[in-house]
Amino acid sequence: MTYRIGFVIHAGFQLQHVAGPLSIFEAVAGYGDPVYAAILLSDDGALVPSSAGVSVASTPFSKAGPLDILFICGGYACFEAERSPAIAQFVRTQSGRCRHIVAISSGTVVLAASGVLAGHRVTTHWSLNGELAELYPSIQVEGDETIVRDGKFWTSTSVTGGADIAQRIIEEDLGHDAAKRAAREFLPHHRPNASDSPDVTGDERFKCLIHWARDNLNQTLSVEQMAEHLGMHPRNFVPAFTTALGQTPAKAIERIRLEAALALFREPQLAPSAIARQVGFGSPDRMRRAFIRVFGVPPQSMRVIARARAAKFRADRVELASSR
Repeated sequence: MTYRIGFVIHAGFQLQHVAGPLSIFEAVAGYGDPVYAAILLSDDGALVPSSAGVSVASTPFSKAGPLDILFICGGYACFEAERSPAIAQFVRTQSGRCRHIVAISSGTVVLAASGVLAGHRVTTHWSLNGELAELYPSIQVEGDETIVRDGKFWTSTSVTGGADIAQRIIEEDLGHDAAKRAAREFLPHHRPNASDSPDVTGDERFKCLIHWARDNLNQTLSVEQMAEHLGMHPRNFVPAFTTALGQTPAKAIERIRLEAALALFREPQLAPSAIARQVGFGSPDRMRRAFIRVFGVPPQSMRVIARARAAKFRADRVELASSR
């Protein structure tokens, strides 16, 4: 069996939104059926320039054929792609046929324009959550989630989300072992210097624990506390947790706190000290060290980056609207 994957691309799309998931699907070639065959799709089937200046060949929507999985790529030009009637119509047509519809980062804006997300939960790049919620009030934007699945619809906050979602789809199709093999071949080189967001693929106990931790960031969330929550002995809890998530409890909790802090830094009225207390870091200095260690920049810089990115998206929308 062959599953056909379509990538909707547009002028200014990000190459990594295609390369990440494709590398994961390619990594499972030869592990058994089904296999995956990909096609890049655009309105007219011409060469499509990426945001990096590299143009790629594409197939027109009219020749797409039946698809099992559809990826919607994002990029700085996502608001221009959002206004494309051809993309919106193609996505609407495919949404009734595909097993999975995936929007990567700002690609959620493009997917939302098709109208198929009304009433669904989504996420997008963290600098765009507020604007997405304002533009599409019928959509429930989950700003604290890195990946959201609602039925057949998958959305992610970051460029790496496409690879993570591809791994989860492979697990459904080929099983846990194949998904892990694919991740080992690709992800260590894809994200060598950053901790991954905690992700559990096979154990409901730890899925529930991660949700519980996100709801209780004001607590210590020590090994003993988490083990007690699951009714486990701490000595058994640590290796079981590490096996399920691929990282230690301390590293996973730090990442959860960082994600929560990132969301709060979008609120200009919140001081770093208040954010640090709210997400459980305790002090701004401890939070600052964690940001620099994981993201390479202090938290205030992330706030500046988010504002600049949102301003660019808004400026692009104004410029596009005035030219039409």
